[in-house]
Amino acid sequence: MRPLPLLVAACAALAMVPALPAEAAAVPALLCQGSCTIPGGVLPGFLPPVSVVTSGSAVTWVGSDAAGHLNVENALLPDQLATCFEASYAGASGATVVFRLDAGSVVAEVDGRERTCASAQPLAGGAAVLTYACIIHALTMKGALVIIP
Repeated sequence: MRPLPLLVAACAALAMVPALPAEAAAVPALLCQGSCTIPGGVLPGFLPPVSVVTSGSAVTWVGSDAAGHLNVENALLPDQLATCFEASYAGASGATVVFRLDAGSVVAEVDGRERTCASAQPLAGGAAVLTYACIIHALTMKGALVIIP
């Protein structure tokens, strides 16, 4: 993928993440190919707040503080009670989720169990954006994954 479309996708995802901490604006998007680690803490949140993930890649969240965290997909519709993933972690112990594109949908796999991410929004070129947050620290820990083919 060329750098310009990747930048446009990251900017589009960033616009979908409400009220990011000021520090987040200075951190470029992470490109995750195969596997990557996203640190997160109560302050300053997820750095980077936007990660571009190649379909089939494993994303591991680790704590940059000692607090416990529980990341979930942001459901955009009020009737969506289930999320496609839960990633629970504290400190350096990580939680890993594999994300992939399947016929226009985002699928998350946790411990061999797959779920479709109903709140993922389509982007140009077959990509999609999935916003997420730590439900324990939702005011400061918000992020987005741009899943690309």
